[in-house]
This record gives sequence, structure tokens and C-alpha cells, in this order.
Amino acid sequence: MLIDKDVVINISSSKTIYKLFKIGIYVKIGDVIILPVEKLWKMSNIKVNVRCDICGNEKYIPFSTYNINYTKYKIYSCGNKCSSFKNKLSKLEKYGDENYNNVDKSKKTKLDRYGNENYTNLKNKIETSLHELHTHTLR
Repeated sequence: MLIDKDVVINISSSKTIYKLFKIGIYVKIGDVIILPVEKLWKMSNIKVNVRCDICGNEKYIPFSTYNINYTKYKIYSCGNKCSSFKNKLSKLEKYGDENYNNVDKSKKTKLDRYGNENYTNLKNKIETSLHELHTHTLR
């Protein structure tokens, strides 16, 4: 969540003047303005104070970094520990399960797909071929 409501911008380039002109603010080089955070462009490198929505940790980061992190789920996470929450949401959305490497679910899917009889036949074939390979190499 954004803590800052306004940011102070020191106008030092024509690129900044152009971006502000596009949103209806007329300035010249050397001006110092106060701009609401909502009017900042998405990839702005102006630093803002933010608070993690999960743990409450505060950071001072570029607005572009915050915007990239916040965009998909409307949740800002400060680091690896907190981003695991967002990763679970992504896995749930993509795979229908928080842990898409779920072993029990995988076994059930294999049994459904191949049937119990075919699955045991396949397992026996593998075991016999491994046994034959092992005895052949010992000779």
C-alpha cells in the first residue's frame, strides 16, 4: 500500500517536462513541483514510501517497482517470505491447487488415466527389465 500521497519532483530533463505536459501540467527546467502519486506515470523512477500488505514492513522504492509488484493481485509484497502468498494465489489460479506438485493427486491421476490393472502391469514390466539388465551386466 502506498504511504505517500504526494511526491516532490525536481524538473531536470525535457523528458519529465513532456510526461507532465501529457497530463496537463506545464513546467520548465529547474521548477520544483508537488505531484499526487496517482498522476505519476507507471514506469516512473521517483521513489515513494510503501507498506507491505502482508507483514506491514515499510520500504522506500521506485514507483515503477511498486507498480510491477502491485498490478496483478492488487497486493504489495515486500520480499520472498511475503511473495510466497502471491505465488500460492498464482498456482491456485493456473493449476487449481496451491501445491501443483501434490504427490497424492499425481498418483490418483495416474490411476485414473491408466487404470489399476495397466498401472501394475507397467510397474511389473519395468521391474523385470531392470532385473534382466542387472543380471546381464553381472555376467
